Amino acid sequence: MAKLEKIEFITTVTKRFLVAGFEAAVDIKESHWQGMDDVKSYLKANIEKIGSKVQPVRFIGMWEADPVADYSKEQNHSKRLYFFGVEVSGFNNTPASCKTKNLPESTYAVFKGQAHGFPKYDWLKANGYEPDTEFQQKYALDMEIFNEIDQDGFEWEVLIPVKNGISKERSKNG
Repeated sequence: MAKLEKIEFITTVTKRFLVAGFEAAVDIKESHWQGMDDVKSYLKANIEKIGSKVQPVRFIGMWEADPVADYSKEQNHSKRLYFFGVEVSGFNNTPASCKTKNLPESTYAVFKGQAHGFPKYDWLKANGYEPDTEFQQKYALDMEIFNEIDQDGFEWEVLIPVKNGISKERSKNG
């Protein structure tokens, strides 16, 4: 495993995700933690209303481009949507108040860590991977997956969508 600050690259995985939860518009230059905490609190208060949760329940946070932000203006570069929810097997038992997301099958680079570190996109490129920017613009920049809703201090995973590629390590071995 390649060591990456407080995060390690684990593997790649190809998977489709169905998720249900809540989201808020945030500005990452400002107090975005409040928006994230509000979304997490709302999920905590409503988690029992969401049916068809995949077991074991894992909590998924996603950063998305804000569809109403005009990114051609520099002051809007920090505008994002933050989604926090759970993976579900279907949307039939999801309350109308939930936001649902159907992320098509994609390949993700999987990093694992504790605390808050950030996987580096230059590491991906140096190891034969390219971020799937088309997927990121349409669905999610990345996903953070936690086993506990109050994730501070717990181990977590970060999934970054990547274009199919062969890492240098794998190409040497095979």
